Amino acid sequence: MEIIQTINPIIIRTNLIEKLATHKSEIHGLGLFAKSDIRKHDLVWYEEFRGKYEPKNESPLRWTNHSYEPNSILLVNNIDEILKLSLVSLKEINSGEEITYNYNNFGHEGYSAACNCRSEYCPGSFTLRNEWGEKK
Repeated sequence: MEIIQTINPIIIRTNLIEKLATHKSEIHGLGLFAKSDIRKHDLVWYEEFRGKYEPKNESPLRWTNHSYEPNSILLVNNIDEILKLSLVSLKEINSGEEITYNYNNFGHEGYSAACNCRSEYCPGSFTLRNEWGEKK
């Protein structure tokens, strides 16, 4: 049975956290990694917010690094002033594999940062989200 935990104003599905871990990343600093295999199109992480979204250090989304060849996608819905964030796998993610998504899919305005994703499609940089307080 799924457990929903509310930490005002954050609502998270706590059973998902058991499948995730943070470790040192080859992409940048710490990264989010799968502790067990994740199937294609599985829900990796889910959060709901009332009010302004500000990523917290305890959120797995805070540790999910950018890639131009991501293995997941961040879906954002804002319904009735509730912001719903869903991280969904685009392909099978093996246990121990880093979970990534493409930050540039949202048209953020912010700071250009050097990219270390090593994708053949990588132009060498991506945009940090200044609306979330990210800095160079």
